[in-house]
Amino acid sequence: MIRFLVGLILGGAVAAVGLGAVAVLNPLPDGPVSRMDAPRTAPAAPEAPAASDTDASTAPAAPETGGSGAPAAPAQESAAAPAALTAPMAADGGSDSGPSIGGAASLSAPEAPSIGAPSLGGGESTGLSANTDSTPIRTASAPQVSAGDTGAAPSVNTESAGVPEIGGVATDDSAAELVPGEALSTNAVPFDGDTSKPMMAIILIDEGGAADLRSGLGVLEAPVTFGVSADLRDAADVARQYRAAGFEVVAVIPGDGALGLTENLPPEAVTPLLARVLQAVPNATAVLDPIGGPLPNDRALAEELLDGLRITGHGLLTHRGSALNTVPLIADEKGVFSEVIYRIIDSEPGSANIALSLERAVLDATRDGSVLVVGHLRPDTVTTLFSWLLGSGPRDVTIAPVSVVLQ
Repeated sequence: MIRFLVGLILGGAVAAVGLGAVAVLNPLPDGPVSRMDAPRTAPAAPEAPAASDTDASTAPAAPETGGSGAPAAPAQESAAAPAALTAPMAADGGSDSGPSIGGAASLSAPEAPSIGAPSLGGGESTGLSANTDSTPIRTASAPQVSAGDTGAAPSVNTESAGVPEIGGVATDDSAAELVPGEALSTNAVPFDGDTSKPMMAIILIDEGGAADLRSGLGVLEAPVTFGVSADLRDAADVARQYRAAGFEVVAVIPGDGALGLTENLPPEAVTPLLARVLQAVPNATAVLDPIGGPLPNDRALAEELLDGLRITGHGLLTHRGSALNTVPLIADEKGVFSEVIYRIIDSEPGSANIALSLERAVLDATRDGSVLVVGHLRPDTVTTLFSWLLGSGPRDVTIAPVSVVLQ
């Protein structure tokens, strides 16, 4: 019995050893032993199918592991390498000297290709390009400045430099000269009003912004004076129309522009400027300086202007200025009629404000014996003035032309 048991145990041991040997020599397809030994037992990489010279030159050498001739990755993985990555390598000479890690198509591809500039506006390709000199397609249509053009000065037409255009009217400086005369009396309108009352002169300045109002001013029976800005395109025609309708005209010197009486104007430039102003408004009785201009506080400019007016015989109207206005005193010394404008009736817009300014002007005239006020050719100013003249506003004063108040 004992011998039987011992034989049974020994037989089982021998059978186990035999089964183990069989398992090692013949592993299961999915067994762990088969997976571990796969790289050792895998056959050599199959030959690639016939390819072009480019493919042959770009195929990297299969890395070896452990000194054996088996490749690190299956041949199927190597065949799947993108052609877009291998093509640039061939263009650069087919270099495959970069190290290969873990597969035939891994990190060696980016070493060779260069990235071309992207196309602007529909180029054929914005991908990788072996040509490093390529440029965006639309660069030719962008504005180009050549080296010879950068120093070129802009073209300026100087053909009419001798005849500058002032307010749209061409005036010739060489022909603008002061004409001796007695313009204040020659260009005055007849007046037969009541001179026993205080005198009030009303000047409406036409700056061209309300030309449609001119046609309706002929119904005015009061002798209002119209100031025509010398820089109007048709200043001479506008002045003649007012004079033909029976109104006196004064020439208004602009505050800026080519005919502007500005602070930086040298005194020697005043006489030529005055000649051009009077040429633009030829039938004026007097000259009105710009509102806020430098004349009341600049004696040199005032003397130059008065010297010219003494030749032509025009009167001079100035604003109060920011300090004591001594222009009338200087004018009296030079024998020129001059007065100061006391109020601007439409400095604050609105009919109520304009009517109030007219009433205050009446008080000024009653106190001083005469007064000059200025307004502008605007709808609210004209409408309020019509209503005031037709009412009882001017009952204590006589509305008179500028020439009467100046003399």
